[in-house]
Amino acid sequence: MSTRADDAIAGNQLSMMRRVVIVGFWPMVRLGLQALLHDAGVVLVVEAERGDIVEGLRVFRPHAVLLEHDDHTDEIATAIVTDFPWVTVIACSSDRPTMRVYPPFHQGEWYRSRLTTQSLSAAIGA
Repeated sequence: MSTRADDAIAGNQLSMMRRVVIVGFWPMVRLGLQALLHDAGVVLVVEAERGDIVEGLRVFRPHAVLLEHDDHTDEIATAIVTDFPWVTVIACSSDRPTMRVYPPFHQGEWYRSRLTTQSLSAAIGA
């Protein structure tokens, strides 16, 4: 039986978990990304489709969005950081070992970095 103290600790741990939404990617790539995120300490990961991403973010309120890089990346990333300036958007591709990071509160500015477990973890803040 749990006590109020146990519930408070569990609630605090839940609020401290990094929440990440993964958008796009082939199923095998998503599984690999989820494994990387799990190894980095990100426990709570949700998958979303591009069409409902902004509305889904209103409900889930993530710390970061991991977005498949394509021709619409800038448009989607700009929409996300405009409505949710505290969210880090990370766009990467299964074709290239790089990622484009849109840090929080930078109004759509981004930088490019190598995609490694350490750089992904650092960009997410895990």
